[in-house]
Amino acid sequence: MLIDYEALGRLAGFDDFTRFLEAHRHWVEAALADQGNGREARWTESVAVDQEDFVRRIGQALGGMARWHSIRKADAGMELRES
Repeated sequence: MLIDYEALGRLAGFDDFTRFLEAHRHWVEAALADQGNGREARWTESVAVDQEDFVRRIGQALGGMARWHSIRKADAGMELRES
């Protein structure tokens, strides 16, 4: 996957890419400090996290490998996780 980071910075409202990087670093550090151990299980233990249609498409794309996974409701949206 390729990401146009300068375009991402502009979309986030920054006219200077360096300022976007600094703000992003600050956001990550603040999130890690707020989470105690710095991780949220839904992001680190799930195969996919998003709205139901996206999670189902990922499950279908996994084909036979998805048979050991289940879709469950999360705080915001759905998760595809191992059963």
